[in-house]
Amino acid sequence: MAALLLFATASTAAAAERTASTPAGGLTVTLTNDTVESVPRVNSMPTSSEGLISATAVASATGAGIQDITSSTLDVGYQVGCPIDISDGPELAIETTAGPSLNIFPTPGMGMNFGITPKIQINPKLGVNQDVSLGKQEVNGPDAAVSFDAVHVKVDGCIGGVTVRPYAVYTVTTARGSHSVATYGTARAL
Repeated sequence: MAALLLFATASTAAAAERTASTPAGGLTVTLTNDTVESVPRVNSMPTSSEGLISATAVASATGAGIQDITSSTLDVGYQVGCPIDISDGPELAIETTAGPSLNIFPTPGMGMNFGITPKIQINPKLGVNQDVSLGKQEVNGPDAAVSFDAVHVKVDGCIGGVTVRPYAVYTVTTARGSHSVATYGTARAL
């Protein structure tokens, strides 16, 4: 009896951080522990990809203006890219043809042709990107954190390699408006 071993591969990206000066103070969002682990597809379809993803995001506001913050939100997730999306599936149609015909060889003559032909058509979408939020924290103060570990992700209906990139968006609200800062990790194959 032969055994088939499939090994998962994991990659961890360097930390990503961004700071912005706003009327609500200095806003900083940091993305760490960003890991993508490709795992074997359960459905064995070549148009599917699966993986486990992990990340930690921490956000804070410092300096003058933070006393005016009434709420803050930290949204963490992944951007998913597919080179050729066929997730809408195939369309099945039946074409009919009817019309006059003219035969020259081997025997000259005229007649009518009728035909029924099945047709399968796939309408691909090229270069599809989608943001998938995996965690959102809303707080009343200037600090927020979101983390997740080994969250299962699955992408179906994609021809070509699936690419994922983590993101973290920190938004604070004051009586005078809202202010955001975002950071993005490294794009990697799922």
